[in-house]
Amino acid sequence: MRILHENKVQTHCPIALVDWTNEEGARFPGAMMCSGVWSTKSSMTLEDCYRVMDPDGINMRNALENINHLGPTPCDHCEDGLECHFELHVEQGPKLETAAKRVGVVTAVQGMKWFAVRVTGVEGHSGTTPMGVRSDALVIASRLITSDRDTAIATPLTVGVITNDTQSQATIPSRVQFIIDVRCSIDEMVDKLCTAIFKNFNAII
Repeated sequence: MRILHENKVQTHCPIALVDWTNEEGARFPGAMMCSGVWSTKSSMTLEDCYRVMDPDGINMRNALENINHLGPTPCDHCEDGLECHFELHVEQGPKLETAAKRVGVVTAVQGMKWFAVRVTGVEGHSGTTPMGVRSDALVIASRLITSDRDTAIATPLTVGVITNDTQSQATIPSRVQFIIDVRCSIDEMVDKLCTAIFKNFNAII
């Protein structure tokens, strides 16, 4: 855009640059938050987004106000339409670099499914509870996660969040939760992997 401006290039239509707030959901829970509102396809309204809190208890409206980014432009494609649009994105994987290419053209969008899995065991003292009678939720969770990794051969799968309610080195974990992230550009592969994951879970549990 800077080159177009500096060279006084006359375009067919005005060009706009959009930088979506919280697109990845890194600070405020909910990915594609603002592009979803703008498209009017999201289940969250703009006011819903404004009320979402970050881990420090700051809501999105206040965060935007603090950096002078709460502007007057309507976040609605019906009121602020574009003739066409495309996304420029840094590659988040190694394929272009491996192929010694600088630019790639996206031909598909990844479908995804997320599952929150909660494993329940029995809390006990780590020094006095015999190994043979333990019901350790974290041990079972680790076996399930390992099974996920072994099952996902051609389809990306990630467990990036694990929480342990007990959080004590002297206590046998009784409640562990983890989130499974399954992605693929083909919906059938996503569904096939999800079916295989839970089939293997039944064999472990």
